[in-house]
Amino acid sequence: MSLLSGLMGFLFRSKKMPPRPNPADVLDRAITDTQAWYSRLSDRLDDTSEDSYATRNELRDRMYYVHYFEEAMKQAKATSSMTVDLSIRYGVYDDPEDDAIARYEAASCGLEYVPDEQREEAEYASALWGITEVQQALEAAGFTVLTGFHAYLIDPEESQRAMEAFHAEILAEQEQAACA
Repeated sequence: MSLLSGLMGFLFRSKKMPPRPNPADVLDRAITDTQAWYSRLSDRLDDTSEDSYATRNELRDRMYYVHYFEEAMKQAKATSSMTVDLSIRYGVYDDPEDDAIARYEAASCGLEYVPDEQREEAEYASALWGITEVQQALEAAGFTVLTGFHAYLIDPEESQRAMEAFHAEILAEQEQAACA
């Protein structure tokens, strides 16, 4: 009798559980919702005064991350992956001179100095918060959603070589345009 009542209870509960949504449909909806969030941020940026420099920069940073999230979802869709990687790696330049200047500028304005990577991590968290419902829907559909802000130190010599190569490329393009 107890086996039969246990089976009846299982069947009764399983009938009440909603069906699991189609992951492809959920991913499409997540992309659409993320695009809508980006559009709202863009409208807010358009409505923000040119004089509101800090606000405009924060909105641009947030828009960058939201666009990054959208691209990560499109990548998961293109590869039929059940993992959406929303994590980001942020390169940090270790330049004591620039750091001292930034600290001085903040102090001279009466502000607390906040390192670039902490500001960027806050923008990342804010953008991620904006798509919380999207993230929850993806997880409910069976996706694994990876998040995290990972700062890493950029090698100054490698950075210098990259900048020199970039500048050489620009000069070559300018010379080529001048010859044409």
